[in-house]
Amino acid sequence: MKRYLLIFLTIIITPFISSAQITSIKTVVSLTGSVLSDVTHNPISCEIEAYDESGKRVYKGKSNAAEKGYYFITGLKPGSKYTISFIDLNYLRKKQIVEIPYSDKYVEFSRDFLVIPKLKGSELLMRIPPFEFNKTRLRFGIDDYLNSFKDLVSLNIKVSLDIVCYPDEDKDEAKNSTLTKERCNAMRAFLIAAGADPNKLAIKPMSKTDPKFPPPAQKQAKGKRYIGTTYLVITGC
Repeated sequence: MKRYLLIFLTIIITPFISSAQITSIKTVVSLTGSVLSDVTHNPISCEIEAYDESGKRVYKGKSNAAEKGYYFITGLKPGSKYTISFIDLNYLRKKQIVEIPYSDKYVEFSRDFLVIPKLKGSELLMRIPPFEFNKTRLRFGIDDYLNSFKDLVSLNIKVSLDIVCYPDEDKDEAKNSTLTKERCNAMRAFLIAAGADPNKLAIKPMSKTDPKFPPPAQKQAKGKRYIGTTYLVITGC
C-alpha cells in the first residue's frame, strides 16, 4: 500500500516541480536607465559591458547621449549579480556590482550610473564628507562609501590625481592649512593602500573654505555641522 502511495505522490508532485523549474529558467529581466557625467550630470554616450557571476560577458553596447544617456541590457537572470563595466576611452574606467531582484515575470529594473570624463581638471566631489568636524582621521563607517574611490584608483593607475581638502571654517588660516594637509595625507594613504600609484597622487590642502560649497549663512540644526569638502581632481591622463 505504501509503495502505491509513494508512486501516486510522485506523479502528482513532479509536474509542479518541473513547472517551477522551467519558469525559473525561462524568466529573464532587463536593466535600463541613464549614464550621466559625474561632473555635469549631463547624459553621455559611453561604452558599457556586463558580466555575470562566472565572469562571462553577457552584454556589450553603448549609452545614447541623444536619448538622455539611455542604455538597455536584457536577458538577465532574476536573483543574480552582475558587474557593469564602463570602458570608454573618454571616461575613467569604472565597475559597479548590480544585484537583480528576484522576479517570476519579466520586469525592467531602473538604475542610473555616473561616470567621470577623462579630462584634465575634472573634479570628483566626495558627497559624503570623509572626515568629522576638525578631525583628520577618516570617519568611522565611511569605508563602504569610499569603495567606489578604491576601484577608481585601482582601475585607472595611469591617471594622475590631486587630493583637495577644504577646512570646516575660516577662523585661522594657518591652523586650517595644517588640518587639511593632514586630511590630504590620510586620504592619500587610504588610496595607496587600495592600489593607487603613489607617484600619481599629489595633495592640495586649502586654507579657506570651499567657495563652491561655502558654510551656510544661517545657523544649522542642532547637532549638524558644516564639514569642509574633499575632491579628487584629474591632473593628467
